[in-house]
Amino acid sequence: MVGAVIITQYKYASIIQEDGSYNYMPYIDYWPNTIIFYLGCIQLVTALLLLIGFCVNKMNLIVRAGWRNRVDKNKATM
Repeated sequence: MVGAVIITQYKYASIIQEDGSYNYMPYIDYWPNTIIFYLGCIQLVTALLLLIGFCVNKMNLIVRAGWRNRVDKNKATM
């Protein structure tokens, strides 16, 4: 979505400089820039949640593997 906003809203325009000259520069208006910012924040939050979920899932698998080893040791000793 960020790419679509950039592609559709990216413009070149003559921007007046402080010395009175014009400079032909790229720019994106305020509202598309705000949309890009909030989409980036949403992407950051979802990526962090995905990372946290992966770590919790991986920890759960490690705990289960340890529990299986303990059960196997108990079976062997009994």
